Amino acid sequence: MNRKYTYNAILTILLFTVVITGCGGPKIKGIDERPLTPINEPARVDINPRGYNHFVNASILEMMGEYYMANEQYRKALAFYPESIEIRRAYASTFMGLHNYEMAISEARKIRPRDAETWLVLANSFYAMDMIDSSNYAFLKVVETDTTNIQVYFRLASHYNDINDLDSAIWAYKHIAHVAPTSKAFSELGNLQTRAGYYDDAIKSYDKSLSIDNTEDNARTYVALALIYESMDDSTKTFKNLKAAAELMPNDVFVLDKLLSYYRLDENPEEIINLTKRLISLVPQDDGLKRRLGMVYFELDSLDLADSVFTLLLADNEDNIVDLYYAGRISILKEDLDIAKNYFTRMTALADSVVDGWLNLGWVYRLEDSADLEIATYQRGLDYVTNPDDSSRLLYALAVSYERHGYIERAVELFETLLKKQPNHGPALNYLGYMLADRGERLEYARKLIEKALQLTPDNGAYMDSYGWVLFKMGKYDLALEELLRAYKYIDNDPVVTDHIGDVYNARGDLDSARVYWKKALDLDPDNEALKEKLIR
Repeated sequence: MNRKYTYNAILTILLFTVVITGCGGPKIKGIDERPLTPINEPARVDINPRGYNHFVNASILEMMGEYYMANEQYRKALAFYPESIEIRRAYASTFMGLHNYEMAISEARKIRPRDAETWLVLANSFYAMDMIDSSNYAFLKVVETDTTNIQVYFRLASHYNDINDLDSAIWAYKHIAHVAPTSKAFSELGNLQTRAGYYDDAIKSYDKSLSIDNTEDNARTYVALALIYESMDDSTKTFKNLKAAAELMPNDVFVLDKLLSYYRLDENPEEIINLTKRLISLVPQDDGLKRRLGMVYFELDSLDLADSVFTLLLADNEDNIVDLYYAGRISILKEDLDIAKNYFTRMTALADSVVDGWLNLGWVYRLEDSADLEIATYQRGLDYVTNPDDSSRLLYALAVSYERHGYIERAVELFETLLKKQPNHGPALNYLGYMLADRGERLEYARKLIEKALQLTPDNGAYMDSYGWVLFKMGKYDLALEELLRAYKYIDNDPVVTDHIGDVYNARGDLDSARVYWKKALDLDPDNEALKEKLIR
């Protein structure tokens, strides 16, 4: 038969010669190097031409994918060399090519001792037959004898990952990273360690990955690190890694959106605006991003810009209550009260259980000096708002409104009703206590109310002022002055606190000090006629 052998085939033939005979002979040495005693060389095996011919044919046919004919040739070669491990393993492999895994297993099991390649034939055959336990046992035997077989570690890692055996998957990936220390190997190892909750180990793996490759191809590792640091409440390192990821992935919406949440409005207003605009350019249909931009403008008092954003949003969806809220708030600040009233009226109609609509509509009526409409708005809101905290906010606003318009008994009644529902409502405790103290009524009760408010919020300057004022009304001038000066350290720009200090100094007979603080109070409140009269005296 005329055969043309490929280069690989020739190598296979040479390999066969080595397999059958061992090394072909010693290197010829110089005369001085030759030992004086004869060498015990391994017994040579004569190569049977027919067996050799079957093996060569099988090797070529196997390389061509002709597994059936290769299988037959290996079988015939085995008849001449039944103890050859290499021929029997090759014979078993052709059964795998024929999808006859039972025969592949049967032939591979005849091999003793089993090397890594034999165990690999068994492992792949078991795997093909869905005999997972046997397959994994054989795969483990492969890496037990060949610790560098990375493909087997990958197969094991995949299986352990599928059954959520994370510790075993981590073991496999540690070997992968050791054999092939690539950025991807360390990144995948970090992912598994993160899932298992081994965050310190994961950070080390991700850092190693980035030390190998910190380019765009490995940008997701920065994101993974950021998420770990976020779970650890380390905002500095979270921000640092998100920023690095964003530089490598400038169009990744998830990364940019995550990064945006870590900018502080009081420190990075321009960055926030620019980043939000970039996100909007990437996802122009996302109204939430536009809404966020409008909120940023609102917080920065850029009312015209904020107004333009929310006006456009309402043009597309006139029933969005968040847009109505901000449009209404902007209108209040711009003193467009009729427009604000329209927005908040629509908001209460669309979402009558949302307290902010009622509170702001009532506020608009207060700005218009429409006392009856303000009170009626809060009362109506109480019929619809069911959330206990929200209804308390409405009840508080209603009580304040009654007090402002001279309905003192009704105000006291509502504040006490509120405090029965929420005994630790600090603003109500302070407001009721101050209101009674200012009128000189039930002073001991008023003092206890304000003391409780201060216990809840010890550093509240307004509460300190109320406490100093009730002490003043009780004639305890020294204690009152001490408390009011403490309040002044917190809120030195409040004309009421400053005026109170002047009144205490005056009560103590120190008119000069009193005039100093009254003058400061008048500077803060130039239209206050009562202060002007005090200074004339």
